[in-house]
Amino acid sequence: MTAPSLDVGGNVSGVATVVRELMKELTRDRAVTVEHVLLGRSDRDGAPRTPVSQMYDAFRQVRRSRVEGLRVILHVNTALNDRSIVRDTVLVLYAKFLRIPVLVHIHGGKYYDHQIPLILRVVLRLAINFANGVMVLGESERIKLSNFVLCHTPIVSLPNAITVPDISTSRRRKSKSVINFVFLGRLEEEKGLEDFLEVLKSEPELASRSTLEIFGDGSLAGELVPRFAAVLGDRFRYGGRLMIADKYEVLAKYDVLVLPSRRGEGLPMAMLEAMSVGVVPIAPYMASIPEVVEHLISGFLFTTGQIDSLRACFLMAHQNSQQLEEMGRRAREVVVARHSIGPYADAMMEIYSRVTSRG
Repeated sequence: MTAPSLDVGGNVSGVATVVRELMKELTRDRAVTVEHVLLGRSDRDGAPRTPVSQMYDAFRQVRRSRVEGLRVILHVNTALNDRSIVRDTVLVLYAKFLRIPVLVHIHGGKYYDHQIPLILRVVLRLAINFANGVMVLGESERIKLSNFVLCHTPIVSLPNAITVPDISTSRRRKSKSVINFVFLGRLEEEKGLEDFLEVLKSEPELASRSTLEIFGDGSLAGELVPRFAAVLGDRFRYGGRLMIADKYEVLAKYDVLVLPSRRGEGLPMAMLEAMSVGVVPIAPYMASIPEVVEHLISGFLFTTGQIDSLRACFLMAHQNSQQLEEMGRRAREVVVARHSIGPYADAMMEIYSRVTSRG
């Protein structure tokens, strides 16, 4: 199973999070062995592995995986981004040369929201048509992918899932005058934190009744942290990378998760994790997110790339502050009912069985 580094100290990727969860669940009570194939960037500076060396090692792992008498499948986690499309198509073709069935699992990417260039469309079609199965995160993504990449390979949708924590971990602040916001993810341009900073600057009165803590890392950390501190003062805190063992207990302290992403989201794991402890999301109307978050019922949805729409959600959060606890309860109910890791792993095993039967 391909994924970036699974070391939480070196990666805050949502793909890495779902792969960690899935690998743990698949090997719990099932006769399954899962091997991690390292592909993708690390959030830690000075990563020693180059893309070329990663691909070389991946080829060796895939070749060694062929064992007489065992059913083997290559689960390729990818995204609709330039590098991912090219890199992962090469791996798909190599696996097919070795007669290994392949499942291509697409996790968002910028080309869900932007026109894919012709040459990348051709490359993507190769990956999809040579794969034995394709999986996306929601029905809207399945329809969209089917429309712009003509293929004969079956495309199925299966939303991300998490290990849902016990409700006893949901210990939230009950302040009626202050809303506690939290961000969890990569500190990169596409995540839109600069847009949320502009919202805070444009609404000083409401900003004075808001706190914000940012968890994560990325190339913009050194720039964004002091800028948020200048606007919010002691109401801002940068928490760095959030450790897995503390994640749910820490998230449960907040009222609203802000995900001001400009592009590239599929179904954010951070959003599911926050919702599972009753934290209300502000998230973009993008990819499969609207299939999980119902506007003004279990969260707030804004139009991608429009700061005014993001500002309107910030205002609505304050205007509906008395309803946040009820909205959080509904958010948790959605995750418990539809995004629990056990049923997800069972569904994945069914997909694996269909993929290998077509191999």
